[in-house]
Amino acid sequence: MKKITILCILMVLPFLAIGQLNDYTFDVDNNTEGWTDGGLDISVASPNPSGGFLFAEGKGVGTGFPQIRSEFFAPLLAVAANQIIRVTIVAENATDNDKWQFVNLDEGSISFTAAESIAFTMPIVTAGNGMSTFEFDVPRNTDNTDGGIERFSLRANKNAATGVTGTLKIDSITITLITITSESAYVSNPDFETGPLDDWTLNGSDVSMSSPTAVAGNGSANAIQIAFDGPITSQGNSIDNVVFDFGQTVNPSEVTAQLDAMATNAGAQFQVSIRTFDAANNTVETINSGSIGIDAINTWETIEISKAVSQPFNKILFRLRFRGDAEAGDTVTIDNVASEFSYVTLNIEDGVTNDKAFKIYPNPTKGDVLYVNSLNQLASSVSVYNITGKLVLQSNEIIDSKINISNLNNGVYVVRIKGDSNGDSIKKLVVNK
Repeated sequence: MKKITILCILMVLPFLAIGQLNDYTFDVDNNTEGWTDGGLDISVASPNPSGGFLFAEGKGVGTGFPQIRSEFFAPLLAVAANQIIRVTIVAENATDNDKWQFVNLDEGSISFTAAESIAFTMPIVTAGNGMSTFEFDVPRNTDNTDGGIERFSLRANKNAATGVTGTLKIDSITITLITITSESAYVSNPDFETGPLDDWTLNGSDVSMSSPTAVAGNGSANAIQIAFDGPITSQGNSIDNVVFDFGQTVNPSEVTAQLDAMATNAGAQFQVSIRTFDAANNTVETINSGSIGIDAINTWETIEISKAVSQPFNKILFRLRFRGDAEAGDTVTIDNVASEFSYVTLNIEDGVTNDKAFKIYPNPTKGDVLYVNSLNQLASSVSVYNITGKLVLQSNEIIDSKINISNLNNGVYVVRIKGDSNGDSIKKLVVNK
């Protein structure tokens, strides 16, 4: 059975649970936070109040691949099949090697396959030249029990026979889980089996249409057939589904649609129209396909579209418009309307979250400066994530309780504030410049 499918990649913001599987900041002298030597000498020093650094210094010629390995996780950290492991490293690479790997090691060993690692480049810079941020997704290790994580390795993609010299200065390593969840059914009565217009509304402007009729469907018992009483002279002829309320703000990246259609006149055309609304029922955006024709009369065809969506919304309406050269007595038949959407959430499994610890303002903001305020503690770092879970801003120096957000485009973001006491604070930020 062919279906019309509306696929939205969404981020559900109010239920966003932000937190890292582990957030290594190396703030305490002589504490490597479980990371150990695997061919690179490591040490930790804290030269300033805002935090320290892990120093991984090459030993030169040795055996194996120079690397450092994380602590063991016992039991294994669970990673579901619909989850992505995202790694963010803030570092200064003053070694003689720019090719590195981040590895999700096999359970009970330090072995792995290429499918369980990610190669990335850290450009070589002069010591003291400043930190850069490197972010990538590490594959799930299906060889481990339930795909869980036992240990990570950050290693030079260079055999120790030639060795690594110089120092890799690491400010932080953050491991974040991103969960992709799929749901379905935000188009009601998609196959018209419960009745021709159950959960649908027939609309016509200066051209009236007769009552829709239930006819044999394309692989199903029923489809909806609409007969025209006159020529199409307006774009206002349509069938509308009921408005679906997500009950929260969602932020899509793309909408695709696919439908089964048949007409008695090859000149008949269709237009898929998606209208979105905010919680107060104000229209946010209308996304229209172009006019889509059919190739042959009285033959089922599949119509597909894909359109980008940029604005967050709370509610959605699916509409199918009838256009083109249909005349009096012509009919169009529609069947098999279905839908699904996927949304992304960030999951932090450890640490204490205290949403009241900090305030951010102005929010929404039209400016380039965001203020971070607390009555009883200082912010040690601020991390800003976009709707896909990508870290887009990291600030470890909060001067006069403000950070520069001039590089943020309009949109919805999640802000994670680390305090020097009393846990972290998670906030939603709307940028509308």
